[in-house]
Amino acid sequence: MKHFYHAEVPLEDIASPAVGARRRWLVDAAMGAPNFTVAEVEINPGGSTLHHSHPYEHAMFVLEGTGEVVESTGTSPLTPWEVLYIAPNELHQIRNTGGKTLKFLSIEPVKKEEKKL
Repeated sequence: MKHFYHAEVPLEDIASPAVGARRRWLVDAAMGAPNFTVAEVEINPGGSTLHHSHPYEHAMFVLEGTGEVVESTGTSPLTPWEVLYIAPNELHQIRNTGGKTLKFLSIEPVKKEEKKL
C-alpha cells in the first residue's frame, strides 16, 4: 500500500507549457500498479488539453473549477463532481472556461499510446 499527499508528486506539462495543462501521476506502473493509472490534471484559466483521442477507454472525475468538454457531438459544460466516460478512439478536448484552475482526475489503463490531432 502507498499513502501520500497528492502535492508531493510534481506536476509536469502536458504537451507544451503554452496550452496551460499539467498533470501529476498519482498511481502508475512505477509505483507498482500494473493495470491502471490515476493522474490529477490541472488546466489554467483559458487553457486546454490538446484535441486528441486514445486507443483505450478512460474516465475523468472533475474536482474543482468549471470548463467544457469538446466531443464529436458538440460542447458540454463541466462542473465539480461530474464524471466523463470516454470510449476508445473518441476525439475529446477539455477546456477551462472559468476564472480558476480546473482540476480533474483521469483514470486510464497503463498502456499509453495516443493519436494527437
